[in-house]
Amino acid sequence: MGAEGTLGVITEATLKIYPMPVSRKRISIGFPSLKQSIKACIELVKVGITPETVYLFEYINCGQYLERAGVEVPGEFAAAILFEFSGGMKPCRLLYRAYRKGLCKVWWI
Repeated sequence: MGAEGTLGVITEATLKIYPMPVSRKRISIGFPSLKQSIKACIELVKVGITPETVYLFEYINCGQYLERAGVEVPGEFAAAILFEFSGGMKPCRLLYRAYRKGLCKVWWI
């Protein structure tokens, strides 16, 4: 959750330092509905895939972001999730298989 200071003031923090990962991979997947995108996150955790980062975008926000970045918006989708993983391509391959099985509509890396 965010810490914008609206619910209190942070007076102390502990910082944990971890070694840099060997590699870091990102994959973005579009879904036909917001509900389906949230369900996909839950299913990932159930099978033991824990992304380092998860960003959920609704179509309008994702479209605006991609347009500003000069990237074509890929197909039709209601929500998109950007997953980031450290340590290798295995999680990305598993997500690609989900795409091939029709569990999600579009994807891009």
